Amino acid sequence: MQKLPEQQELMLQGPVYKVDDMGYISEDIPKRVNHYQKLKKKVFDDKSYPTTIHTIVDGALKGSDKRHMLRELDVCIRADSMKYLADLVEIFDMLYVVLELPLQILKDRLLGVQSGDVFPIDQILSISFSIAIALQYLASHKIIHNRLYARSVELSSDWTPKLMDHGIAKYALQDLKYARWTAIEYFDIQTEHQSGVIWAVGVLLWKMFSMGDTPYSNLALDSEVEDAIMRGIRLPQLLNVTDPIYEVMSPCWRDDPEERPTFDELTRLASNEKSDSLSICPITVITESYLPELELN
Repeated sequence: MQKLPEQQELMLQGPVYKVDDMGYISEDIPKRVNHYQKLKKKVFDDKSYPTTIHTIVDGALKGSDKRHMLRELDVCIRADSMKYLADLVEIFDMLYVVLELPLQILKDRLLGVQSGDVFPIDQILSISFSIAIALQYLASHKIIHNRLYARSVELSSDWTPKLMDHGIAKYALQDLKYARWTAIEYFDIQTEHQSGVIWAVGVLLWKMFSMGDTPYSNLALDSEVEDAIMRGIRLPQLLNVTDPIYEVMSPCWRDDPEERPTFDELTRLASNEKSDSLSICPITVITESYLPELELN
């Protein structure tokens, strides 16, 4: 460091020093990773994709909710968990999230059984535990899937499940009712946590064994469902569900969130999948009912 000549100190208070910038090495600056290149390629590759559109009333969100929504969407993209995102379109008070339409949805394949289609029941546990692994991955990125149901699971041609709707579902305009998937504590508080997702995993497992039927189909109103859950009523053990499998479901619905299994504990059960302890009985009769008016607004 050296002091500059007096004539270079014009109009300045005190002496001026020149500092050699020896620490700047431009080659060492890491390039910023652009996590949106895949999205741009999909938008501009001139190919046609069947899509589904989620509508978010941007102008109706509080400032904090809007920031939270944008953060969740960004985290999902960075975690590569929004791989089907095709485009984002925003107008003055509305945000449209365009997603590629999945080939097949778990909900549709389950209901297809009631029309004579085939659903491989030996894949139910594999699908369930793969979903638990996916949820554990999201949890590691601090993403809470707050709208987990059969409609939010895509199935590939080899029956591998892929989760959808996380990060945006609770902000989008939805025609779905969610009370039948809701953890007991959510009826009193709105704070989301991963144990609440565990509750929904148990409901999803029950729904697969019922071949897509409506949880609590004997209760017409969401308020009746809430009252039943608060009184300790849980989804029944189906005829084709063995005791060991129901013992996987029922802990997911414990009153105390701390007493429910973790994603890690659910995924460890996958090691028992090929053993007799989690054997599956053939589904010979469907005892419950699918009532769309109870699940859709």
